[in-house]
Amino acid sequence: MKSHKLLIPLVVVLLFGLSLYYMASNAFSTASDYNKYLEQAREQAAVGTVSALDFYEKALEINPTADVYIEVADYFKNNGLSYDLIKWCRNMIETYPNDSRGYEYIIEAYAADEKYDKCYDYLFSASKRKVSSEKLDELSESLKYVYHFDYTRYNDASVFSNNLSAVCSEEKWGFVNRYGVSRVRTIYKEVGVFTNSGLAPVVDQEGNAYFINIEGEKALATLEKYKKFGNISDDLFPAMAGNGKYLYLNEKFEAAGKNSYDYASTFNQKIAAVKTGSQWSLIDTKENVILDGLKEVVLDEKGIAARNDRCFVSNDGSSYIMVDLKGNRVGNGSYEAVRIFNDSTYAAVRVNNKWGFIDKDGNYFIEPSFEEARSFSCGLAAVKTTGDWGFIDESGSFVIAPTFEDAKDFNAKGSCFVQIDGTWRLLEIYRLNRED
Repeated sequence: MKSHKLLIPLVVVLLFGLSLYYMASNAFSTASDYNKYLEQAREQAAVGTVSALDFYEKALEINPTADVYIEVADYFKNNGLSYDLIKWCRNMIETYPNDSRGYEYIIEAYAADEKYDKCYDYLFSASKRKVSSEKLDELSESLKYVYHFDYTRYNDASVFSNNLSAVCSEEKWGFVNRYGVSRVRTIYKEVGVFTNSGLAPVVDQEGNAYFINIEGEKALATLEKYKKFGNISDDLFPAMAGNGKYLYLNEKFEAAGKNSYDYASTFNQKIAAVKTGSQWSLIDTKENVILDGLKEVVLDEKGIAARNDRCFVSNDGSSYIMVDLKGNRVGNGSYEAVRIFNDSTYAAVRVNNKWGFIDKDGNYFIEPSFEEARSFSCGLAAVKTTGDWGFIDESGSFVIAPTFEDAKDFNAKGSCFVQIDGTWRLLEIYRLNRED
């Protein structure tokens, strides 16, 4: 009995040793097969044969690694197999969601196919997962201002206001949103812009003036006959009476003051420009005169004179200066032509027949060097050089090449209208102009 008891531990040790031997042998065999498959895969990949994929798949069955996934991606890339590369990278990202290389490869592949919306899908996905790399940063920078056009063409278009732009087709006006989707049919003779009130002034084909909401419904009207209305701001808007004179009304269509003018602009920052005869003035919402005896007050396309606490005025009709909201001159600059500020950044001014940009204190931000320019809006400014319009960033560098006949201002969501072949088309920057 004692001898049998001694044999049992010996048998256990022997069996354990045999199992270790077989495990080591199998591991050596598996590693050998893995290396063999990889070697064969690389040999075939070097000459571009499809059999490389079979060997890669066998290697991955033994030991799936992100590095081998990348080798397969390189095979697809080097052989111009875009569809297979994209499909493979999707699988890699699902398997290794924190490896930046899968995102890098798929973004490059989509960029090569000019599918920029897909590029941003994966850039945003990587960012959400906090996956980063120098290569991803480079790709993001290179795609920063890629854009596409909406298919619809218009005879005319306005700047955006509250993410809606007025557009004109066959002498009839309506509104589209920042994606180019029609929000108000092109049926009106004249239109203003949508303000924070949610209303826009229109004149219909019968000559009736009233306000519509963003659904195109008549939302504010009066039985009194007016030729047209200006945009609502601070519960006030200019109205052109039947005799051609302007006055200010509130939203109950009550007269907000006692004066009438030959022209009256929209209020902004509680300042408006009015004209009587050949003289212009700046007034406040109580119709108190802030500055008068002017030959001109510069307005933007929305009929606004004041923005960024500044206005531009001319005393002689040939040169312009900048003033604050109290009518005091700001800086020593005198300009041949100007555009008012679009936001709190930089305004376009012309000196010696060249356009540049100044800040609100009158300091040059970009020296005059362009044929024409619009003020900065959302970090970009439309400028004209060698006869064509493009867009610069705040470094003064072109980020969208000058290829357009004319251009408007960008809104915060990366939309603006540009003129091509005599018609206006909506340009949308992929990075900014994505569905919410």
